Amino acid sequence: FGDLELMFKSSKKFDVYHVETSSNLLRMNQDLDGIFGDLELMFKSSKKFDVYHVETSSNLLELITIISNRIPDEWDQQKIHELELKYPSKYHQPLNSVIRREVRLYNELIFKIQDTLSDAKSALERKQTLQKRNHQLLKALYDERVPEEWKEVSFEGPDSLFDWVMQLRSQIDYLRQWTFEGHPKSIQIRDLFNSRDLFQAVAQHFARKTGTQVENVRFFAEFPNTHEDLEKMTRKHASSVFVSGLHLDGAKWDKEKKSITDLQSLDLSTHLNIVCIFANISQAEKQNQNFSCPVYYRSHQRQNKGRGLLASVE
Repeated sequence: FGDLELMFKSSKKFDVYHVETSSNLLRMNQDLDGIFGDLELMFKSSKKFDVYHVETSSNLLELITIISNRIPDEWDQQKIHELELKYPSKYHQPLNSVIRREVRLYNELIFKIQDTLSDAKSALERKQTLQKRNHQLLKALYDERVPEEWKEVSFEGPDSLFDWVMQLRSQIDYLRQWTFEGHPKSIQIRDLFNSRDLFQAVAQHFARKTGTQVENVRFFAEFPNTHEDLEKMTRKHASSVFVSGLHLDGAKWDKEKKSITDLQSLDLSTHLNIVCIFANISQAEKQNQNFSCPVYYRSHQRQNKGRGLLASVE
């Protein structure tokens, strides 16, 4: 992945038809296929899970090494101190609390991954009788699933182990860019460890500023079309945040009518560009005009007893 990052940085501008860019994309596809193809072949060679079998044990040790090399280090105390100075806790800047909590969650997850992998690796190398937690961890890795112990402190991501690792790396890169370059103008919501914190921070900011009880705060959405719209919405809504990465399931947003309309194609969802999410109290005169839309981390979670529900936005 380090080679791929360096490779892409050599191409300043993204043009898929450019010879170098096209070549980079093809090479990345081949490299990733090679990494995951080797792992898949490695596991398929062991028909039955028996952690004490020599081949299975060897495969698991190899996988533990691969994952450990892909997971970056935790933020040390010096970096955390610098972060706290750069983003102090201030009620008028809700994103400060979001980034600080994101780093803390990131550290908890990385520590959990490193601790459990190290413990399981040590037990395998010494051929010791495995504790229950080690056995469950290794069985999940064998099945190419995210271990339950990791999920307890993880973001709500895919169940596939390799897809999850790829998403973890993407989120860490986004978090690092945020901490070094400052608050982004638009938050890429799928790259947050806990997207729900973003909505809570906006609600708490509005509640403190207006003296409203936080349970009475509602979320509303507006859709900017131009840069001027972004500026106007920023001035108009003090307790707001611009979000990207959202999709609208089963409908689309009509820019001209400024309303939700039916899909006219076979698509099941439509991508929303930048959305302005702002906090306010419910406006009785507009309740019949607004549609309260639930926001889920992933669309399939709407049928899973509210799991992944972030907020409802009008």
